[in-house]
Amino acid sequence: KEKEKEKEKEKEKEKEKKKKEKKKGKEKEKEKEKEKETEKEKDKDREKKKHRKGKNSESSEEIVFQGRTYNVSSEREVRSPPNKRTPLAVKTCLLEPSAEPNALVPSPGVMVVYKPSHWTVTTSEPGRERKWKRHGAPDLQDWLKKYHGEEFPFLWNDWRSGCVHRLDVQTSGPLLVALDDRAFQELRQGMHRQTWYKEYLALVHGAIPVDKCCGILKYPLKTGVQHSGGVGWITEVHPEGQYSETRYEALTAYWRRTIRGASHRYTLVRCRIVTGRTHQIRVHLKQLAKDCNLPQQGIVGDYKYLSSWQVTLDKDIVDRVWLHAYRLHFPELARSPQQQRLNVTSPPPGELTAALNRLNVDQQLTDQYAALAKANSPMIPQEAFPR
Repeated sequence: KEKEKEKEKEKEKEKEKKKKEKKKGKEKEKEKEKEKETEKEKDKDREKKKHRKGKNSESSEEIVFQGRTYNVSSEREVRSPPNKRTPLAVKTCLLEPSAEPNALVPSPGVMVVYKPSHWTVTTSEPGRERKWKRHGAPDLQDWLKKYHGEEFPFLWNDWRSGCVHRLDVQTSGPLLVALDDRAFQELRQGMHRQTWYKEYLALVHGAIPVDKCCGILKYPLKTGVQHSGGVGWITEVHPEGQYSETRYEALTAYWRRTIRGASHRYTLVRCRIVTGRTHQIRVHLKQLAKDCNLPQQGIVGDYKYLSSWQVTLDKDIVDRVWLHAYRLHFPELARSPQQQRLNVTSPPPGELTAALNRLNVDQQLTDQYAALAKANSPMIPQEAFPR
């Protein structure tokens, strides 16, 4: 019996030894995992530092607009004011204008599509706006399904075809498309939290006075169904309307001799919309022209907010609304390994630049705009184009 008890004690001791050895092995494995995690974090920090250094990439392109040449590289350094979180590295993408849509996928889960003029896109509920679709106008969402639906099935399953926001029918420029539901929700949240930067170029009637060549427009806007036989929505400045904010800066002053010999004035303006109301830029610039007592009030070719005879006269210059989405900046999705900020730049298409070439530049007034904008403009400095 004593021998059996000793054997049992020895067995228990061996079991305890094995347990201790297992614990030690587990502790060693945990330590190894921690070391691996710390090494991964160090590697990520090194990659982020490399991106923040802003090394010029080999594939750089140039944009020539308004007599200036702008270099577009894939990586740039961004410096933020003090007391703010560390900025993201910037990846700049060039989206070429074309007669038909073209797309690029700069980051996982995100597609940027160039929307030409006279292409429709809607983000309203099914059946609400389709009845107002213009006959003969091609649909951008149909194009997305046809050419990219097989690769990204979400474009078929989602009734918006992944379109996070929209552009007016005759407005051209980049449009952001989500490639899955998770990306769509994250991009929509970023848009509502105003983490995007959206900048437009517009050619307006009249010479904006120098003292009002830049500033912030906060006219409240109210949108409703267009009456008197019109089609679609109509927006107006109304005291009971929603808060709306547009920041603007006059770039270039133009003039053109009419058939009767009179001189007609124009101003090229760049605008940043902080809020996203329907026809916000078109109505805000029209109201600005009213406040400046300009004879013609609105964007060139605006069939909805100009008189019909003025739109007919504008067709001598351009056969569409002179409004183009020029820059779109937004942060990458959380799943992206590098966590960069994507800056998409799209130069104006040929019909808009041709319209500017038909006009004469008022250099004296343009220089006055530039001098005042350096100190008072609420926009990103023009020297930073494109960023």
